[in-house]
Amino acid sequence: MNFAISQLNFKIADFAVNTRKIIEAIQSAHAQGADLVLFSELAVSGAPALDLLKSSVFLNQVDEAVQEIARSCKNIDCIVGAPYRDSSSGQVYNGALFCSQGKVERVISKRELNDQGLIHETPYFVSGSGADQIEVKGSRVLITLDDVLENEIADSVDLIISLRNSPFSYTEYDQRMERIKAVSQQLATGMVEVNQVGAQGQLIFDGRSVVVNSTEGYFDKLKAFQEDFKLFRLEGKSLQSLQPKIDTEKYTETALLYEALVLGIRDYFDKNGLKKALIGLSGGIDSSLVAALACEALGAENVKGILMPSMYSTGHSVKDAEDLANNFGFEYEIVPIKGGYDAFIEMLNPVFGTEDSAEVDLTEQNIQARVRAVVLMAISNKQGYVVLNTSNKSEAAMGYGTLYGDLVGAISVLGDVYKTQVFELSRYVNRNQQLIPEHAINKAPSAELKPGQKDSDSLPVYEILDPILYLLIEKNLSTSQIVELGHDKNEVERIVRMMSRVGFKLFQTPPALRVSPRAFGSGLNLPLVAKLA
Repeated sequence: MNFAISQLNFKIADFAVNTRKIIEAIQSAHAQGADLVLFSELAVSGAPALDLLKSSVFLNQVDEAVQEIARSCKNIDCIVGAPYRDSSSGQVYNGALFCSQGKVERVISKRELNDQGLIHETPYFVSGSGADQIEVKGSRVLITLDDVLENEIADSVDLIISLRNSPFSYTEYDQRMERIKAVSQQLATGMVEVNQVGAQGQLIFDGRSVVVNSTEGYFDKLKAFQEDFKLFRLEGKSLQSLQPKIDTEKYTETALLYEALVLGIRDYFDKNGLKKALIGLSGGIDSSLVAALACEALGAENVKGILMPSMYSTGHSVKDAEDLANNFGFEYEIVPIKGGYDAFIEMLNPVFGTEDSAEVDLTEQNIQARVRAVVLMAISNKQGYVVLNTSNKSEAAMGYGTLYGDLVGAISVLGDVYKTQVFELSRYVNRNQQLIPEHAINKAPSAELKPGQKDSDSLPVYEILDPILYLLIEKNLSTSQIVELGHDKNEVERIVRMMSRVGFKLFQTPPALRVSPRAFGSGLNLPLVAKLA
């Protein structure tokens, strides 16, 4: 049996486009001699569709699309993921539909529903019956949407096909591969896992669909962060690719993070019908990296930078921002904020009182940040740009940001990226030529809201902070466990105290592109008020 994997980027509820892409892939697979073509979980509707799944209009559109797809399967079979509404009970299942001879021949329904991060299935789907077998050209194939398979279910099959959408996470891919290989080894059967590709809001799917037969030492995969199509042959239980294997050596952690963030920006704009991005450029590394990613995703012609120097901005910060814009070739404008800042201070003096107004404290620093937000949003409204937020995960975890100031933006590009990763990504951008000025990468991080200010005045240095945050957030360890690993007790307790006070900010910050298992607002929801252990 020859089979094809079609790894596609779907848009939620865009049934016309999704259906066209699926049918075109079916026709292409047939033309290339495939007997069966595979698509990802919930391909027809796009995923996660969330509360759209409660709409009868939406489910009617799913039904119509499924029938159109099934009619295209006359000389070839397909397995495609879709929400499946039982005609008698009205219950909705997460289904894998086996289409053959122009109709839906079998529906395999997911049993183990998933509620992790932004994936919420139990509010929308009923638990189904689980894996089931089909036969294609004499090959016995087990279809599943579940993680765990019992030996007796998979007994005497030639191939296991799993439709499982797995969001990208730089910490979890190796675990996913180990699980697939372990199942293949345990059941002595080849296994295919089809994953969707593309960003759906905060969630980013990396593709990298997998074909493996551990008993034969066989392994192959599809491309990362791209649509892809690949043919395979199954003879007995033996697998082989009918096309060359891809080079996976280039998939370093930093390279994958870069590709994930670029795809996240691109799909956020494309799928929302947006085009132009606006970035507040400080001359620092965070805004420089966001600008670089936006240029890669959207083209430099669709990116605009706004330099907003204050009375505390250094001359080299302005030059770094200008050099960045010139290196990438995107438009920029300089809008000094001192006039706006002075106007706010004068307006507030009667409220503050002359004596209080002489005390320059955090209030005045935040006013600067909020003046910059007003400038960005005004230009966004007037000229039709979408503001990209430039804050990183380290800052977010410590509450090091100003609400309605530097936390402004439609989407947080680096909100799930630690500061140390920002440095690594910036060097990756410069791997072939210097695009981000070296001075922007090497200088001490600073918000430049008062003379001589450095991030380290308020935060532990990032080389100490980030490993502790990783253990707190991604590994979910307690203070005592982290101290036992050798980290300074005072520093750990200080970081935990600071994290305990940031819930109110995290509730109001832009959604972050998710690249870890525990991004703020998707995989990690801190209470509004809490004391962390």
